[in-house]
Amino acid sequence: MLIIAGTIRIEKPATEEVLEACRNMMEATHEEEGCIDYVFSVDPLDPKVLRVFERWETQEALNDHFLASHMNPFREAMAGWGVEGMDILKFDVESFDRMRGFQLDKGPTSINDNILTSYITGSTAR
Repeated sequence: MLIIAGTIRIEKPATEEVLEACRNMMEATHEEEGCIDYVFSVDPLDPKVLRVFERWETQEALNDHFLASHMNPFREAMAGWGVEGMDILKFDVESFDRMRGFQLDKGPTSINDNILTSYITGSTAR
């Protein structure tokens, strides 16, 4: 699995036009074979920063993504944003551990769930 994570810094705070271009790109990319996750989001502390997070099954799927027809309209849109810099990294992940899920109304079922529940609810119970 590949993980792509990073930031795009733009000249002005993200506008609805920027968000719409990101939504369009996300929707089209979610339909691509090999795409596990694909997200652009505005940093809540700095509206001039777009956060990028992607997960891909293979390098081939990522390569195909760069050739997808919806890339050109997105690149054209980005050209108008005043991109000041990008810092995007690719991680090739061979193994990972999944943190168990939990439901607040049913209580934690593992130590990780206890930690997550405490973090979300602000409780200190362990």
